Amino acid sequence: MARTGVMICRLLLFLKFFPTAEEAMNYYNHKRSVKKSSGSLKSDCESVKYLDFPFKLDVPYLSTSL
Repeated sequence: MARTGVMICRLLLFLKFFPTAEEAMNYYNHKRSVKKSSGSLKSDCESVKYLDFPFKLDVPYLSTSL
């Protein structure tokens, strides 16, 4: 999973297609890979899991202008 996969997994989480980062990544890897083996980097997986954390706590998104 590269940058595109990370963004797709984050979108799946944000749109609440899946309740956890693991499920979103498994779905993406299953649909995307031909060999059914994941070539995901640990840093990519961690990046998706960081987005999962606020959703588990049900933290509302607050827009802040810079």
